[in-house]
Amino acid sequence: MSDTPPMGDNNPPESTPLERAEELVIIGNRWIVERDTITDDDMARRARDFVTQLRDVSKRLMDAKKAELAPHEKTVADIKAKYATPTTKVALALDAMRLKLTDWATVLQARSTAEQKRKAEEATAAQHEAEQAQLRVEDEMRRAGGNAIEAQMAAQQANKQAEEAARNAAKAPAPIRIQGDISGRAMGLRTTWHAEITDEALALKAYAKHPDVRAAALEASLKLANASAKIVKAETGAPPGFRFFPKQIAA
Repeated sequence: MSDTPPMGDNNPPESTPLERAEELVIIGNRWIVERDTITDDDMARRARDFVTQLRDVSKRLMDAKKAELAPHEKTVADIKAKYATPTTKVALALDAMRLKLTDWATVLQARSTAEQKRKAEEATAAQHEAEQAQLRVEDEMRRAGGNAIEAQMAAQQANKQAEEAARNAAKAPAPIRIQGDISGRAMGLRTTWHAEITDEALALKAYAKHPDVRAAALEASLKLANASAKIVKAETGAPPGFRFFPKQIAA
């Protein structure tokens, strides 16, 4: 097995990093498929040289990528810088205006609540008046020379007013809507729910068994443990739930 690409003419053009990478990957595949293990010094020497070639092309790939990306990255950076300040200013203005409209919508909401309370109080008062009118009917019917007809007419009117007041009080308040001239979409108060942490220990315990939390916690913990293992450099001293172990690799 050859560990170098086939030769062409005496002065072939230098291959690009991408072309060279493709050539070396073909050779690497042959190393993997045709040679399970290194069996002698000569094969080890050629393998070592091939590693050097792979490292060289890896660096060339990174350098070429960096060089090719450089002008684009500068362009992207310039575009981001161009829009960063105006975008931030617009966002601040938008937040301020939404806060003003939220305050106004809250005022409208308070007015609506007060109006609903007034209607409820009117309905209660009208019902009380209807009940009193009915009592007056009964009094007129028992009283000698009483005017029962007039009392009944007054009671009927009081009942109608009570029913009307009850219907008004039962109507759901109109939603808060702030309409402009440009957009057809009205703004109003929208309720959204959020959470905040009040006890870190209890908060972590609450979601300790959630798979996303477990995966994130294990990933972060393993990263910390690996950093500790590189400092300790011994099988002892690993935190509970971890094991420190050495691993050797050709370098």
